Amino acid sequence: MRKWNCDTGIAVGKPWKGGGGCIYALALSPDGKIIACGREDGSVQRWTTDGEMTEGVWTGHNEVVWSLSWSPSGSHIASASDDGIILIQNAESGKVEVGPIETEQGGVCALAYSPSGERITSGGDNTICIWNTKTGELVVGPIHDPGKFYVSSLVWSLDGAKLYFASDEFARVFDSTSAKLLHSFEHNSHLNSVALSPKDNVLACVGINGVAQLWDIESHQPLGKPFHQNRDTLCYVSFSRDGSHLVYGGDDGELTLWMLKNIAPQRPAPTPPQQSDRPPLRIWSIPATHSDRGFPHFAS
Repeated sequence: MRKWNCDTGIAVGKPWKGGGGCIYALALSPDGKIIACGREDGSVQRWTTDGEMTEGVWTGHNEVVWSLSWSPSGSHIASASDDGIILIQNAESGKVEVGPIETEQGGVCALAYSPSGERITSGGDNTICIWNTKTGELVVGPIHDPGKFYVSSLVWSLDGAKLYFASDEFARVFDSTSAKLLHSFEHNSHLNSVALSPKDNVLACVGINGVAQLWDIESHQPLGKPFHQNRDTLCYVSFSRDGSHLVYGGDDGELTLWMLKNIAPQRPAPTPPQQSDRPPLRIWSIPATHSDRGFPHFAS
């Protein structure tokens, strides 16, 4: 893992190294102090943002950990593995408090807590499921993806009423209670990742052949033009917590950081105090890893 200065693009200190093989999942705690990582050998580790691994490696999974999600309160960490198992563990002790949940979804590539913390959704082989985080019971689904692909990315709306996901050339949005399909956002290539701005009604979608597009989730209209300049595959996209910046990583081994107002000028994002109005930055470089399914995964 590596830590970067967002203003300069310079790596902070040396890379953080630990046992367990390749890292396929990273998740930052709600308070921004702890990073959970899921590894090739099925282990889950916790690191401080200063690069120190905390004691107690969790070894509850037998297969690769593809996805991680913190509860909104920061009290629990959910993890999902290549054998379709979900564990919900106490974030301090590592005790499994819910699970194993046998999803029967194949490898669970995407996992996301709802904003209330009462539900968690999993994305796997052509299906989406929503589970009760206290009992592990299935409450919605399985919802069958019309695209018939692996669901590679999931994100809840801020009010928890909707669920956005990516699997093929479409980002789709479902009602999280009725499972009714509400809308599909069409792209010209397969998507790998979606992210929802925490402040504005903006959905970011990235995928193969350089797909990178922003959408207004109220009008369902694109915001600006596609903003990736090359044809490299983009694997993961994320917004900063204040919604002012967006970053994505691809198979070219780089991370690229944008100011949202530069790529969606009709919906300017708030600019943090003392933030310069600098142009888009292409500033980071990281090694890429790929799963045996052909879906790329990145860790930074």
